[in-house]
Amino acid sequence: MRPHRDRQIPNDSSRDLFNSISGEGINSGNATCMVFGEIRRPNNSFQRVEGVTLTRTQEKVYDVAWSGDRRVGSDAKLPPVGNTVDVENANWTNTIGASELGAVWTDPDFDPGQKAFYYARVIEIPTPRWSTYDAFRFGIPVPEGVPTSTQERAYTSFIWYVP
Repeated sequence: MRPHRDRQIPNDSSRDLFNSISGEGINSGNATCMVFGEIRRPNNSFQRVEGVTLTRTQEKVYDVAWSGDRRVGSDAKLPPVGNTVDVENANWTNTIGASELGAVWTDPDFDPGQKAFYYARVIEIPTPRWSTYDAFRFGIPVPEGVPTSTQERAYTSFIWYVP
């Protein structure tokens, strides 16, 4: 992601927008605005993480794009997408999630005098964990208490803001 100054933010969430400026930062006056997207993966949600450095590092996670009809709750958390993992056969289906996610996001807490860093992460739908594959391959039960699925994540590089 590359920050850019003096760039108009299109009020458009179409695929053309993301194809033309995906992964670029946009300076929007006194706020930091970023455009990002992920395509061709079974995605659950796209999160933006902001960190600020005061006397210690503090991070805040924003859910900015997600699949399905889920809504962020009163606790500011997004409910899980679901889980299609078939433990007995060490398999899953792509019937949940989205093949494309994207958003234009403006930091609601931006302080032009505060050092900050940003990165995005994509959380994929649950897939079988390695122990589930091994249990299937060797014809043994998954050990009790061992998770049967995992959610992979993809992270971007940091964007550093220094006043």
